Amino acid sequence: MGVAMILLVLLLHTWHTNVSACNQQSHRDNRVPCPPACVNGFCNGHGSCTCSTGYIGAAPLNQICEPFCPVGCINSKCIAPDTCSCDPGYAKDPTVSTRCIPSCSPPCLNGECVSPNVCSCDSGYTEDPTGRNRCIPSCSPPCLNGECVSPNVCSCDSGYTEDPTGRNRCIPSCSPPCLNGECVSPNVCSCDSGYTEDPTGRNRCIPSCSPPCLNGECVSPNVCSCDSGYTEDPTGRNRCIPSCSPPCLNGECVSPNVCSCDSGYTEDPTGRNRCIPSCSPPCLNGECVSPNVCSCDSGYTEDPTGRTRCVPSSSRVSVADFNISTQSPITAAAVNTPTVSIPLWLILVLTVAAAGALIGGLLYYRHRRRHTAPPLVAETELDAEFSLLDRTIQYQKPHTEPPPPYKEWEQKPKFVSHHKRLTM
Repeated sequence: MGVAMILLVLLLHTWHTNVSACNQQSHRDNRVPCPPACVNGFCNGHGSCTCSTGYIGAAPLNQICEPFCPVGCINSKCIAPDTCSCDPGYAKDPTVSTRCIPSCSPPCLNGECVSPNVCSCDSGYTEDPTGRNRCIPSCSPPCLNGECVSPNVCSCDSGYTEDPTGRNRCIPSCSPPCLNGECVSPNVCSCDSGYTEDPTGRNRCIPSCSPPCLNGECVSPNVCSCDSGYTEDPTGRNRCIPSCSPPCLNGECVSPNVCSCDSGYTEDPTGRNRCIPSCSPPCLNGECVSPNVCSCDSGYTEDPTGRTRCVPSSSRVSVADFNISTQSPITAAAVNTPTVSIPLWLILVLTVAAAGALIGGLLYYRHRRRHTAPPLVAETELDAEFSLLDRTIQYQKPHTEPPPPYKEWEQKPKFVSHHKRLTM
């Protein structure tokens, strides 16, 4: 369509030139002036103007001839044949002589000048808020701790590094990386809960124990790892106590395998974490079983003075003649003999032996009497007792005849004087 318009303009121009030539000829023939005078042309003598070459008549009556630009001026005005003058705010298009394009000063950066000093930003860019015909990259979401250097591309600030999530975010960088904490600004760590900053200052957070670990190391928040030779305190207060194996007996474990004896106890010379009772002065004939308390050896008894001393045990036994009578069969009022101190076990043996000898003597005496004439009267009360005992023993034998009736043998004895009994 542009070509057709150009052809139409050329045809009109040719026709107008021919008409102007005819008018000039008529003018020369008739010599009629044109009121007013023709501009950019001459009067053809018929009351109209004939335009010069490169100009075209303008209505009415074609009395003014204007410059003619065949392709037309864009954003400009035709001021001479095929010559355009740009409008204010526009500049010549270097590619088309008859076209003027908008001018922006300074030129648009990352955009197109669409009208005088007005820029249209390219895709991915946005107008610079400073208003200097500048379009800056756009990042969505905006860059955090960095600068948007191209559409959705951030350049991190110093001390920051790109977030691996890729969301236009720059995160602080700590070298070495934070241990048990978070890097909140370049080479600055914020410790996790239960941790505290390492005093060495190497971006390291160490576990915190409150109260601090005693005889151990804090390996996690409020958790202690005991040193060698120590074990966890059962009270659970971040305290490690010394360990003794075997456990201290009658003492307290004050350091690994070292016991401090309780009051009244002393260290066992065997060295096996054992404290033994202490007696002062040492036990004599006994064993110290608790502080200043002795357990006497066999055959010994505690000294009544209470001085951790054991003395030999003794018993008093009186052996004497008996004053025998029917009313008091056995008494010790007749004869007193000296006492003899002998051990208790020996007393028991002698007692059993004496009882056996007594019974044997009675049986022997009764046996002799059965083979001799019975006395008419009992000389002593002891004989009557022997007769009663002998009769009881015979009665208990299964193959002996029953004893005579009580009245036959229980006769009232006729006693003799004690002096005579002793001299018989």
